[in-house]
Amino acid sequence: MESEGAKPEFKKGLWKPEEDLILKAHVETHGEGNWSAVSKRSGLMRCGKSCRLRWKNYLRPTIKRGGMSQEEEDMIIRMHKLLGNRWALIAGRIPGRTDNDVKNYWNTHLNNRSPSRKRKTIDSELDQNDEEKQNKSKRLRSPSNSQPTCNAIAVGSAEELEGKKPESEGRGGAVSSDAWIQRDAQSMN
Repeated sequence: MESEGAKPEFKKGLWKPEEDLILKAHVETHGEGNWSAVSKRSGLMRCGKSCRLRWKNYLRPTIKRGGMSQEEEDMIIRMHKLLGNRWALIAGRIPGRTDNDVKNYWNTHLNNRSPSRKRKTIDSELDQNDEEKQNKSKRLRSPSNSQPTCNAIAVGSAEELEGKKPESEGRGGAVSSDAWIQRDAQSMN
């Protein structure tokens, strides 16, 4: 038993040249608009979204094919600096080019050329972080070993050095290494 509200099965996959001709003829006679109605009226058995995208990106007569001119490249670069990755807005400023064409052209040709778009690789960022950590640990360690010596300089306010307990000592007895350094410095005086 089929229910009355069952969705029709739509074709999927590549468009055939015959389907392109049917869609093109239907849009030329009836115009763009309700794409689900275009799908039903033309008999293509494709969903409305598929018909719309096929028309907008491939079958429209105003679409330019081929390489971008120097003026178009300059426009894409300038608009990308201004708008970022808003490809539909950028394509709206370049007649005959779709947003997908502009985006693909940017990613394959222009992104590497643009001096403001130098990307850092993840490896170089990790290398920098590792170097910073190593330098920091070298500064914290004494020359002979990693444990503080009696010659360590206490860091803190005068009140802390004159006999107050370190802050961390009041919480459950745990004392940080900074507190031990301060305590050793006090006992040396």
